[in-house]
Amino acid sequence: MSALISSTRAWFRCFNGCTGRYPLNEILYRCPSCGSLLEVEIDEAPLKKKSGEEWKELFDSRLGHTSWPYGSGVWSKKEWVLPDIADENIISTFEGNSNLFWAERFGKSIGLHNLWVKQCG
Repeated sequence: MSALISSTRAWFRCFNGCTGRYPLNEILYRCPSCGSLLEVEIDEAPLKKKSGEEWKELFDSRLGHTSWPYGSGVWSKKEWVLPDIADENIISTFEGNSNLFWAERFGKSIGLHNLWVKQCG
């Protein structure tokens, strides 16, 4: 296991179950062993040091704020996304946290009675 993997507590792994682990800063799109997709795996042990209520309080305290980088719906949960990345290395346009809207009339017109859409434009 590389130094990067142990310091960030997160790595790529094969979605298909191969045993390799790959650093998140390595440009990989598929498993080098089998060609399957990769997923990010995070060491959950450090996350379990806080209770569910403590995580909820932390994330709720960031909701609706514009302080960098926590105004983003993704990076407001930085500890669960990429725990040890420095704030200055985050690239974000404050994505996430946009509302879902019930598209009742549009849904009915295409045969869906409970259609919700997300405006991200």
